[in-house]
Amino acid sequence: MKSQTHSENKNLRQSGVLLHISSLPSPWGVGDFGPGAERFADFLAAAGQTLWQVLPLSPTDPGQGSSPYSGLSASAGNELFISPEILAEEGLIERFALEPPSDLPPGRADYARSAHLREPFFRKAFAAFSSKNEPDPGFASFCRDNAWWLEDFALFASLKKEFEGSPWYEWPAPLRDRKDAALEEARKDLAREIAYRSFLQYVFSGQWERVRGLCAGRGIAIMGDLPVYVSLDSADVWANRRLFDLDESGSPRNVAGVPPDYFSPWGQMWGNPLYNWDTLEREGFGWWVRRLEHAFSLFDLVRIDHFRGLVKFWS
Repeated sequence: MKSQTHSENKNLRQSGVLLHISSLPSPWGVGDFGPGAERFADFLAAAGQTLWQVLPLSPTDPGQGSSPYSGLSASAGNELFISPEILAEEGLIERFALEPPSDLPPGRADYARSAHLREPFFRKAFAAFSSKNEPDPGFASFCRDNAWWLEDFALFASLKKEFEGSPWYEWPAPLRDRKDAALEEARKDLAREIAYRSFLQYVFSGQWERVRGLCAGRGIAIMGDLPVYVSLDSADVWANRRLFDLDESGSPRNVAGVPPDYFSPWGQMWGNPLYNWDTLEREGFGWWVRRLEHAFSLFDLVRIDHFRGLVKFWS
């Protein structure tokens, strides 16, 4: 068999554009999966590009500057990327209600304002969805297939709202430490909010698949980004404390960073908790395997940010 060279196989070389979803044009303060995403896919196709690279799609934390690398979950999606226009197309909200404000600064994302603008649309959509005579089998299937991360995240997000955004390690000790009785009581008291958070993830998933379909039809592959570390204040750390280097109160014993180098003579301290790799190994690296499987269900290609941390890391 003759081996192929780069010149003999054009598919070995591709070019594309890095543009995060939040940077797409949108009248709602932050870019989303709506009309701006389709226009960008058209632009990429017209320009002969075959890759669209995005940053992590995780829900962001206002307390961490809304950075996609400081996500509240390694698996959940950012609800601000849900398009009100598509909700209207699907009959979950009234189209006449879509009157975007005229005072948002062009060319800049405003996460706080966007959340304030979209929340009423999302609540109305959830009310309409919940009032249907027949339950949505797709929603039930989504919740079942993603239960391994969705149940913890929906409860985490509901509790975070209940405690006005405070991090999980400042919650009352029974909830901080995930005592069974406290969790069961929270699930009962916050059942409606938990269902709402699950609904938003279902909508996010459907709208993202729509974007992927638009891109696939234009010959464009999507490259996702997977940070090697996760945030301390995340559903992942709260639900899996044994996998991270934390003390009894939930505080990191050591944190991630990088030593002094060409780019920074003082080094960098990121603050992310380090992994308990011995525990991960005993469990067959199950958390990482599921995380990667989930990433490959969302993207055509996956980039691991600071992947060298899987081999050698700074404490």
